[in-house]
Amino acid sequence: MKKSSWKQYFLLLVSTIILLLSSCGEEETEGVTPTKMNNNNVNQAEQLLEKKVDSITDAVAIKEGENLYAAADVKHTSRFNLEKIRKEAHSLLKKRWPNDTVRFSTDKKVVLELKNLKEDMAQTKIKKKEKIKRLNNIEDLMKG
Repeated sequence: MKKSSWKQYFLLLVSTIILLLSSCGEEETEGVTPTKMNNNNVNQAEQLLEKKVDSITDAVAIKEGENLYAAADVKHTSRFNLEKIRKEAHSLLKKRWPNDTVRFSTDKKVVLELKNLKEDMAQTKIKKKEKIKRLNNIEDLMKG
């Protein structure tokens, strides 16, 4: 092999390795946080509600800092006992997470909004400001 072709081969090999290594790096974007869907607290909250409260058919929860947002679908035949179901579910969550602020609702609009937010968090990187804004809107729905 000629000396010049050896240098070209070596240069091509080094540039290819550098290109591959730089493309494998994790990109950090300020203000954008990837959401971990393996959040044990969220999964535990959803399972706790579905298992312990018989009237609940489906539950969704999102934890942001010291706040736990949870909502649940209730069986149609149990809708007359919503107040009792809300108290029972809220007390279960509060006992499990005593240091957190627990917000719970059985409103279908809140359930849908939390599910949509959770799906958006799972599929894409969502900006923290947008996540907090949407959680504040959900919190307003829970109050009113």
